[in-house]
Amino acid sequence: MGAWGVRALDSDEGLDVLDEFTDYSIENDKIKIGDLIEYFIEAELLPENPDEKDFLYDQTVMVLAELLEEYNEKGKIILEYEDDDEEEVEAEIADVSFDESDINYLTEQITDILEPKGEIHETYELWEDSESFQEWKEHVLSLLETLKSIKENL
Repeated sequence: MGAWGVRALDSDEGLDVLDEFTDYSIENDKIKIGDLIEYFIEAELLPENPDEKDFLYDQTVMVLAELLEEYNEKGKIILEYEDDDEEEVEAEIADVSFDESDINYLTEQITDILEPKGEIHETYELWEDSESFQEWKEHVLSLLETLKSIKENL
């Protein structure tokens, strides 16, 4: 696990997901989380069957929750990337929409990482063996609280 912090965005896999999100946002003026979830399923960053478990799938739902957390706090998501001319670009995404089913999907997926219905997630096992387990777990619980708050304000 290539991670330098407890956030999914602080990992190699999380940055891969962020790159895919950035590509998607460049092509789409409005970000609809439901459409983005479908896009990530097609890109094999999320499973077709929500009961499938995979480290990458866990990172993807957590990245989405972290991006929604940023959007919830700031009213926008700020992306930094290099364009085709290798120029640094900072883009603000202020048009993000989601509905209760999108929030429920993320909540259910993240809850299953902490309290699996079946086998334990690899993500949980890797963090459980680290010195940062408690900090990671608190971060994940914080994401769930944010999603709950977002849902209550829909």
